[in-house]
Amino acid sequence: MPDIPPPAATPLGLVVLGVATGLDPMLMVAGGAGAMWAQFYLPEMHLAHRALSIILGAMVAAWVSPAVALALPSLPGWPSGLGPDVVILPSAITAGLLFHSAGGIALRLLAERLGARRDS
Repeated sequence: MPDIPPPAATPLGLVVLGVATGLDPMLMVAGGAGAMWAQFYLPEMHLAHRALSIILGAMVAAWVSPAVALALPSLPGWPSGLGPDVVILPSAITAGLLFHSAGGIALRLLAERLGARRDS
C-alpha cells in the first residue's frame, strides 16, 4: 500500500496553510515546488520527514522571497525591465530548493534526536 502524504504537503494544503498563516499562497506553492524538487537530492527519509521538509521549505520561501525580490533589482548591472513582480516566483522556487542545504540538515538532526528520545 503506498504512503499517503499529509494534506498540508499538497498544493491545496499549502494554499490553505498560506491563508491561515498570512503568507502569500502563490509563494507557498512556488516554494513547495522548489522543496519538492530538492527531494531528488536528499537521502531517503520517512514520508513524514519529507512532508515536513516540503512544508517548512514552502513557508521559508514564502517568507523570504518578497525581500529577495525587492533587493535584487537594486544590484548593479541588474536589467531595468526585471522588477520585483517578475522575480518573486522564481526566487520562491529557488528559496524552497536551497532551504534544504541548511534547513534540511537541521530538520534531519532534530528528527534523529526526537526519534532517539522516543526509542529510549
